[in-house]
Amino acid sequence: MESLNVQQGDQVAAGKVLLQLDDVQARARVAAAESGVKTAQAALEAATHNGSSQERQASASDIAKAKIDRDQARHDLDALTKLKATGAASASEVASAQERLDHRGSRTSCC
Repeated sequence: MESLNVQQGDQVAAGKVLLQLDDVQARARVAAAESGVKTAQAALEAATHNGSSQERQASASDIAKAKIDRDQARHDLDALTKLKATGAASASEVASAQERLDHRGSRTSCC
């Protein structure tokens, strides 16, 4: 959590942001997952052209993991969207999560 904007017992107006989440770790995980997708896709491309069956299977497994990571980003976005609806997350946090998901989706759309 980055900041808490209310104290126990405070009266708050509808729409007031109650807290802001720190998404530094989530952003780092997204960056690592995006890198993993690129690497897996390159390895699959190489294995498809001159690799063994075992290399193709390993590459397919790496891509499957990258898709799982992308799905987690989608889940994170959904959670932030719900938190925003209750005032517990900012619009910028949701927009940032949407951008990360869009980026991940574009990396795995070919597979």
